[in-house]
Amino acid sequence: MSGQSGAKPPKSPAVAPRPAAASRPEQLDVMAVGDSIGPRPMEASRVGTAQLRAELAEEYTTADTITGRFLVVKPLSETPRVLYRASQRDTVWTELDGLLNRYEHGDQQLGVEIRQANLDGQGRPEMLIHFYSAIYGSGGGTTYASDYVIDISSSPPQLLLQANTRYIDEAFPAYAAMHGEPLKAGEAEQGYERSIKLQGRELLVGPIEAIGLNPELGDRKALTQLPAGRYRYQRGQVLRIR
Repeated sequence: MSGQSGAKPPKSPAVAPRPAAASRPEQLDVMAVGDSIGPRPMEASRVGTAQLRAELAEEYTTADTITGRFLVVKPLSETPRVLYRASQRDTVWTELDGLLNRYEHGDQQLGVEIRQANLDGQGRPEMLIHFYSAIYGSGGGTTYASDYVIDISSSPPQLLLQANTRYIDEAFPAYAAMHGEPLKAGEAEQGYERSIKLQGRELLVGPIEAIGLNPELGDRKALTQLPAGRYRYQRGQVLRIR
């Protein structure tokens, strides 16, 4: 009806119907719980070198410097902190506030790996943070992993992708044998995992893979349900390439 000032504007071309023929990028929204396709602004704070040195002097606190620009601080019985700076000469760091705070498994093994790739060809390379954690009892335990792809060229930094990538139950063969229940082949690790990799200017999301004899002991639904495939970060959007 003409003359209606409250009419809705036309839909964005990004979500308009398009032919099925082409291998064109697909704009993805947030999928299942725990999945995240950005970009989304992240909380961050500035930390001076002097303050960091004082914190690292505290007992049971360690730090790993990666390529001189990334810092992983590991206080005892707390989740790691991830910081970065623009260059190795900078005396002020940016901390990704609370990035790993949802991991509260008590006494556990923790690991953080950081890789870089310039996905959009602009500014500083994006970073891929791979976080691994595990909690064990006397007879075994559970291992988890998650991956975060972050654009650190902007302020605040932008979260491009967040994905849970591992949920595997582990059993210790020696403990099982000692209790008269020797493990069969494929029973030491059982569950699901998938990979997130940086390759050139693309982000590769691998398929969900079943591990072990009875993978259903792990939680498949806990992993990201994003479709496997090649993703790109271009013009400020994360796109899946068909």
